[in-house]
Amino acid sequence: MNKDKFLKTLKESFIILIKNYKILWIGISVELLFILLYGFFSAPLFNGIETNLIYLGDEIISESESLAGNFANIIGESVHSGNIIVLSGILILVAYVLYCFFQGFLWRFSLNLAGGKEEYIPYIKRFFLINLFWYPIFIVYILVNFFFSYTDIVGRRYDANGFFFFGEITNIILIIILYFAFISYVMIEKHGFWKSIKGSFRIGTRKALWLIITYLIIGVMFLLVNYILILVGLASYMLVVFSGILIVMPAMIWARILIKEVIKTL
Repeated sequence: MNKDKFLKTLKESFIILIKNYKILWIGISVELLFILLYGFFSAPLFNGIETNLIYLGDEIISESESLAGNFANIIGESVHSGNIIVLSGILILVAYVLYCFFQGFLWRFSLNLAGGKEEYIPYIKRFFLINLFWYPIFIVYILVNFFFSYTDIVGRRYDANGFFFFGEITNIILIIILYFAFISYVMIEKHGFWKSIKGSFRIGTRKALWLIITYLIIGVMFLLVNYILILVGLASYMLVVFSGILIVMPAMIWARILIKEVIKTL
């Protein structure tokens, strides 16, 4: 790929979005439903985990002060530890099912706008399958990010003027995961599980230049959208919500289309 071909592909992604403006409401509606359902199911689980973490912390402090046990024994014997594990497991399962179903639909919807013709159910099935690979990696990222972010918080308590950045560095892991995962979401349109995984790493490394440029353009676009929403927020909160629906969600559809179009031309 050269610069002219890339610019043509970029232009084509906007043309595809504009040509299909009459049916964008389908993708926007599904995206909204995903957000609402995720919030509905995850909020009580997050609250339960947070509550049990607070109680567990109180137990650790109380037992430590009385010298009644060590840190590991307190955590292992506490009923709150078990509650946290169970609630976290339910949260992981709920998030996986909701993400795979709704985001699988949205990727299929976006790929169809870009010329795909496949039905939704076969693609969504492969989307569930491909994320059996990416989802555990994402969970590891969450755990690593939590550990390093917690380390930064503790470090700042001991040295308020210190420079702690481990939590921010782990965000690079998330970017790398999404970089290859999004490529595989396009690959499963025509390939099976392992071929899509291997293909995502092969294309993602051998054709990294144009893909990284693509992701940077998408990132800049969302930074501009965020800036617009901040300005709109100065006038009205409800206007921000309305603008977000009309701008952010079509932009997400456009981003999927652009990734598909770039990979198609590589």
